[in-house]
Amino acid sequence: MEQNKKLILKIGAIFIGVLLFLTFFSNTIYSFNLPHVVLEYPREGAILRTATGRGIVDFVVKDAYYAEIGGIIELAVLEGEPVSAGSVLYTISAQNSLNEDMLRLRLEKARQDKAFAQTRLNDLRSGNVEQDKEVEKARLALEAAQKELSDFTLLFEAGAIPQKDLNDKQVAVDNLVLQYQQQTAKKQNALQELEKSLRDLQFQIEEHEMQLEAGSAGKITVTAERGGVVREVGNHIDSGVYISPNEAILKIGITDENYKATFALPDNVDYLNVDDVVALTIKSRNIYNAQGEIRRLFMEEGRLKAEVRFKAEGVSGGETAEIKVHHTSDLYQNLLPLSAFRSDSYGDYALYAERVNGPFGYEYYAKRVNVWENERDNYNVAVWMYLGSGDSKPPVIINSDKPISEGDRVRIVGGSDLVEIR
Repeated sequence: MEQNKKLILKIGAIFIGVLLFLTFFSNTIYSFNLPHVVLEYPREGAILRTATGRGIVDFVVKDAYYAEIGGIIELAVLEGEPVSAGSVLYTISAQNSLNEDMLRLRLEKARQDKAFAQTRLNDLRSGNVEQDKEVEKARLALEAAQKELSDFTLLFEAGAIPQKDLNDKQVAVDNLVLQYQQQTAKKQNALQELEKSLRDLQFQIEEHEMQLEAGSAGKITVTAERGGVVREVGNHIDSGVYISPNEAILKIGITDENYKATFALPDNVDYLNVDDVVALTIKSRNIYNAQGEIRRLFMEEGRLKAEVRFKAEGVSGGETAEIKVHHTSDLYQNLLPLSAFRSDSYGDYALYAERVNGPFGYEYYAKRVNVWENERDNYNVAVWMYLGSGDSKPPVIINSDKPISEGDRVRIVGGSDLVEIR
């Protein structure tokens, strides 16, 4: 009987041991199947926002050249070619459609018209024309009416005349003021028209003189006034074609002046200001980190654009330039990786690991903490998080190999050395 008891106890102990072993083994297997998470404490830091943009390099200053006479053009330069001051740009062989006698007649008429306009202008300025007399007449009438108004005011204050008489006199003065202003404006308009006519006639005289000179010389040669790069040639301008007087021929970008480029930037760039310094890169010219200055910020087609001016060597215009802009925020108390930032219908939040005592030791569960976003960059987000009074920063889950939700049990990896897990 005693032996049976011992046997039963032994079998029971073995059974309990096996049961405990299986329970522990099953719990271990279960733990390995839990979501594996990596933890990180919120840290102090700043948000660094960066953005890039591309633009085409151009000259700030470009000298424009126009045809002084009509004729057949022969270009001596090509677009993109560097030139120095005094270099030949093109020649024009005169091909006047008018004969010399007709040009001389037009020149003589322009000179006579200019002399007549100058005489009229001189007379108008000196007051020797009828229009000026009308202005003087209006001025004298206004002065007389103003004196009468002053007398009427004294009479009214003395009770000698009614208010209506004073009002009527005031209306009469106002009308004379208007007439005087109209006459003065007419005189000023006449002066401006005559001055414009004189400028136009002088231009005609110079054009006819150049045509006559070119007709006798047969050809004119145009040279560069300043050194630079031939930036633009008129669309239809080519050697052997006929061009008309004052037609645009070409433009030269002046290398002694600055360069510029306009860059399109992302919508989230809201931290730039005029006069900010930025770094430029022109890879085709092996130019890196050149310093540029923002001269203008504007919206175009719904996008923010920045005009940047800079100095550089070996640039000819038309190159692609890149800029990189950045902004460092103030110091924030709670910085999280973007992978830790979550949102649902209740708002923004993060999950942290809470430690509890289990039957086989510590167990860890995902808990929610509400957060409010302040600012973010490409890697981190600065948040304000709601913590209870006296609570320390929780170890936030920044990565998981499986989807997790609040209340899920998790297994900590790669961050098991973190302390103060709540």
